[in-house]
Amino acid sequence: MNKLYDNDKAVVFLKHLAKSYIKSEKSGKSKKKLEDHFIKVKEVSLGKKSSKKKIELEFKRLDKLIKETVSLEKSSLSKNSTDVNTEIKKKIDELEHKFEKYISLIENRKEKIKKLEKKVKSKAKEEEKSLKITSDANEKHKLKNILFDLEQKYYDLKEKGLSQSKLKLIEFRIKKIKLKL
Repeated sequence: MNKLYDNDKAVVFLKHLAKSYIKSEKSGKSKKKLEDHFIKVKEVSLGKKSSKKKIELEFKRLDKLIKETVSLEKSSLSKNSTDVNTEIKKKIDELEHKFEKYISLIENRKEKIKKLEKKVKSKAKEEEKSLKITSDANEKHKLKNILFDLEQKYYDLKEKGLSQSKLKLIEFRIKKIKLKL
């Protein structure tokens, strides 16, 4: 049965989703605290009954909250970028490994193709030689048959008393065929 999703990938996705949600909640709470305290500092600083000491104390708390919020955001960003960088590096390593395998596979196939081409060429040469030998043998066999027939005719015509000039032509032909053999 064909799966629509991969369980392992779904688990990893849900873990990252939960972590992201938690980080988002922390960040949201921190920002809300900061906003609330900012409003309080405004009220305290604008209020006529507020002392200088109280205003300074509220500004110190505001500064502390700002630093905490910035620190939380920085750590969240650095963790995310580290996780992403690690994942990207893993993916790059996997792709490089696959690419190296692919390259070696191509090289092996090229070598096999060269070997096969050499085999095919050598087989073709062998077949060509065997065909030539066979055709040479067939040609010799035909020439022997022609020679035999020609010699038969020569002796038959010699017995019948054919002229010497015509017999010499037949003898010349017989010699020619014998030279070819």
